Amino acid sequence: MSGTTNTSLYTGEIDYQNVQSAQNILSYWTLPLTSLTANSGSVTLPSGSSSLAAIDTGTTLIGGPSDEVAALYALIPGSTAGTGNFEGYYVYRTSSSIPLLISY
Repeated sequence: MSGTTNTSLYTGEIDYQNVQSAQNILSYWTLPLTSLTANSGSVTLPSGSSSLAAIDTGTTLIGGPSDEVAALYALIPGSTAGTGNFEGYYVYRTSSSIPLLISY
């Protein structure tokens, strides 16, 4: 590890994680998820390498197996499967925040 941290920009401890590999190829920064909740409801997740999630703070998208993604959006009131240019995505309009908790 190189570089330093600027402790004036965050609070708490940094939780360092090893990068997981999928099929013995390092690619994205992935972590095995242990739980996923939104609006106090939970999504059943597979175990082991089937629960690996790519962590990318530079995107607004949530991707994953279609059943688990559909279960997540089912917990968000007013969300619907996209159509046309948004096919394959889910959309929702809200003026309030959606509590989302991802545990690894």
